Amino acid sequence: MSSNIFYDSELKQPIKFFIQKNLEEIVQLERNIIGNGGHVQSKIPLRGFVLIEPGSPEAIRLLNCWMSPQNPRRYFVPHTFVQECMTAGKVLPQVFRKEDGSSRKFLIHTSVCDGIILKLSGQIQHSGGEVVKDKESAEIIIADERWDGFERLSIYYSDAGTKNVEGISWIRRSITSGALNFTVIKKPNVGGRITGSKRTEFTSQDDNNLARYIATKLPYPNMRGRTGNNLYKDLCGKTELYPWATRHPWQSWRERYRNNIDRFNNLIATFLEVEPDLRKPDAKHRDSNSEGGIALSPPKVISRQEISPSNDDQASTTVKSSEDWGGCLWPIKIGTREPPSWGKHQKRPLENQEINETSKRARTNSDTKLDKSNGNPMKSIENQHNTTADGQIEYMEDEQLNETRSPSSAEEEYPYLGEETQEFLEASRQMLNRGLMFDEGYKPVLIQIATQYRFLLDEVEEEFQRLDGDLQATEVHFKEIREYISQKRLTK
Repeated sequence: MSSNIFYDSELKQPIKFFIQKNLEEIVQLERNIIGNGGHVQSKIPLRGFVLIEPGSPEAIRLLNCWMSPQNPRRYFVPHTFVQECMTAGKVLPQVFRKEDGSSRKFLIHTSVCDGIILKLSGQIQHSGGEVVKDKESAEIIIADERWDGFERLSIYYSDAGTKNVEGISWIRRSITSGALNFTVIKKPNVGGRITGSKRTEFTSQDDNNLARYIATKLPYPNMRGRTGNNLYKDLCGKTELYPWATRHPWQSWRERYRNNIDRFNNLIATFLEVEPDLRKPDAKHRDSNSEGGIALSPPKVISRQEISPSNDDQASTTVKSSEDWGGCLWPIKIGTREPPSWGKHQKRPLENQEINETSKRARTNSDTKLDKSNGNPMKSIENQHNTTADGQIEYMEDEQLNETRSPSSAEEEYPYLGEETQEFLEASRQMLNRGLMFDEGYKPVLIQIATQYRFLLDEVEEEFQRLDGDLQATEVHFKEIREYISQKRLTK
């Protein structure tokens, strides 16, 4: 059934259409347009519709050549525009176009279900809009009103003033009404005074409420924020918790504290003495020079004299004597200093046990030392027996064997374990000796050096280790580097 939906009753002439030449539906489109009162011509009309296949090379060429602000009534729409107009029974209004004829750019938010994205895109394009994927270039963001973050997203872009956030139903309302009406975001009241209203004077109750509020938020005097803005904005933004805050705007609360700092600090201290629970358990001293930072005591510079003992006698005070092994801990050896006498290798005596010297077999050099030719310790066992002429091994009696051992070898405390083992033990002792060099006690000093000369802490620690724990050399190293960099900048 034909109609005259493509006939302009105001101009009393049919609406003009141009169809992209390589469209497969060109014949059917011509029939539908002519059958509904329109006119199809072979040239681009000055006023009318150009039916294209969005994204195709030919469509891009037509847009680049013929889309111009000088012809705002020339509309480029998808070829499905004809069928949508026939379904709606009218020519769809180009409500999503600007005054110069260009399209408004829409971004469909991820909160919109995939099943309706295609339908929304068609509605936007048929009414003159353009769907983009770049959030930066989008002018209008379409999101699902039922999404939990919809209101937060609307307020965020409303404050920025660059984009509008609308719901899915807004598309249909705009097309039906033929007008573009953006939703007005209602921002919460932050407690400001109405222009022209009478000023509310502060009372003693207001001062007590303010002092008690500051005591709960920033109990320590050196905490950053008592004279800032955020503390008082939060106060007036939470009127459901602090209904008394509606008496004044946040600027007035802030100025009230600023103008009476000493009196309020004394009042806050009084509240904390009377009600210690006001001080939060996790409240920490905050730095007065940085927003929200924590005030740390300046790192104490630890000298080598404070860490290392002056002599062996001072170090040996940590144990009673070389014979007292009652659970005492030995301090770690520092640097290349010689260990005290009590710290040398000694065997720990057995407690509550009688040592039977005659029952223990004394060691000999032949028992313990390795054969230097092939490193086989079993070679030394050959010294403990004789071989008979017929090849049988004749073991020596214990008494005879004891006589062959040297008396001095019985007093040897530690056997020879081989060159590789001895080197490993020596390396282990050196690592233990250097252990204190990387102790956390040096951490504050390294932090101070990194902060003073503006280097990374990891770089300072690495250089500190390379210099074998020399604090003075580490500081001089980074000082010279910083002076060199500064000099280079001045010469440029």
